[in-house]
Amino acid sequence: KLESEKQMLKQDAESLLVTLDTKLELIDFKLTKALEIENTRKAEKLAEKEEQQRLEREKEERARKERQEEGSQCLQREEEFWQEFEQLHPECEDYKILNDSRRSVHHGNGTYEGAEPRKCDYIGIDIDLERTSPDWVGTGWYRLLAPAGTRIPESPPGQWQCGSSYQGWMKGSHPVIAGQTNVKFCFEHKFRDVESRCHYSIEGKVTRCKDYFVYYLDDPPSCSLRYCATDHF
Repeated sequence: KLESEKQMLKQDAESLLVTLDTKLELIDFKLTKALEIENTRKAEKLAEKEEQQRLEREKEERARKERQEEGSQCLQREEEFWQEFEQLHPECEDYKILNDSRRSVHHGNGTYEGAEPRKCDYIGIDIDLERTSPDWVGTGWYRLLAPAGTRIPESPPGQWQCGSSYQGWMKGSHPVIAGQTNVKFCFEHKFRDVESRCHYSIEGKVTRCKDYFVYYLDDPPSCSLRYCATDHF
């Protein structure tokens, strides 16, 4: 009887072990499947993220090319505009140059002696040509360049500046967009403590070209009058 009970216990134990092994195998299978599913999900998310990044890069590249194309088209339109503008305004290419450094509003110290040697924008048989500004060749279109300056000032520069007795400035504003406008050029002078900001005046023109100004300047009525130059309005 004891042997019989042992045998039954042994069979029960073996059956329990088989059942346990089966359950462990099932658990291991489920864990393996769960891990495979998790890895698949991670791979899908990674692939989705990579695809999204690829699409974003393509979108950015398309936007960059569009901006580049728009920029090229804009530059082309701008170039075409200036070509047409310069055809209508040949003075933007056909001009003379004023670049004498003594023409600058900074030349001089506000005294008669500081203005020496005084020059004028005037050509006539009644004066010594040595008094004529070295860069002045008579009425016409002019562009101002360094070291004189790049534009005519919009306010009086002060007595005895610009290497002259009468300082020329522009009474009016420079065009803010491409185009031409009529202006008045005034010549400042001080005589016996009486200062005149516009002692003489001459009608003229100013054209805003692509990145600079050109001026139609007439011969002043006499010597001692000179157009000034500056780098600021």
